[in-house]
Amino acid sequence: AVVIIVLGIVGIFSMVLLSVYLRFLRRGKPYQFFICHHKVAAGNLARLLKIHLLEHKKVHRHVFVDSDDLRDLNMLFTYIKDDLETLIVLCTKDLLQRPWCLGEVTTAFLNKVKMVRVTVPDFTPLDDVAIIAVGQTRSTNDIRLLAEHGISMAMVQDALTWLFTVSNIAMPSLVSNESVLALANELVHQGLVQDLSAQISKESAVVSLVQTRTTFILADQTNMEASCTACIVQHLLTPLLFADQREGMVLEILMPTSD
Repeated sequence: AVVIIVLGIVGIFSMVLLSVYLRFLRRGKPYQFFICHHKVAAGNLARLLKIHLLEHKKVHRHVFVDSDDLRDLNMLFTYIKDDLETLIVLCTKDLLQRPWCLGEVTTAFLNKVKMVRVTVPDFTPLDDVAIIAVGQTRSTNDIRLLAEHGISMAMVQDALTWLFTVSNIAMPSLVSNESVLALANELVHQGLVQDLSAQISKESAVVSLVQTRTTFILADQTNMEASCTACIVQHLLTPLLFADQREGMVLEILMPTSD
């Protein structure tokens, strides 16, 4: 009987400790960042940003990208509502035409989730007239989809008005590993400069064709997704080339010069 009582006390004590841990000691929500993006326009930018965020020494929790982390589409907004610290909105030209992206932004707004905009050069911020038009021009299917999750067009319009008041970081026209790394640093430290161009050294933006740099990646630098793909390839293959330890095996992306 004494053993049973002792075990019972130990069990209760363990449950109390677990409860205290879950409530007070576990720092933050499971997802430190959630990258809201339009796959066609910024799927590879989202992938590259996630790579650099996860390698940052101050990122200790998950970074949500739907193609990696979404198991049930019906749970998408729940992740933002219950499990997220910061929503990163990659603002590309057609982002706000996508109902799921509108739902992500609106869910963050309704639940007071921290949000940061990252704008690319082809994105035009919406004024009050354009925000009203977003609600008026949605298809019946889009309206129904959002309504099924408790989101009205009035909520969407309020969320978009709020979106254009939050901190914004402007991406340079030429994307590189250096520029996305600078973006990741700003997002982590929440310094939130308005333009990353000043953060990127000229040496990292222009490649010098020297003898030790014998392997190059050629990508269409006018296409952001092509540039991001090249950056991902560079990032993933460079450690393998260094491990090979053959002189001259350095991987670079050919970038435009001033000539």
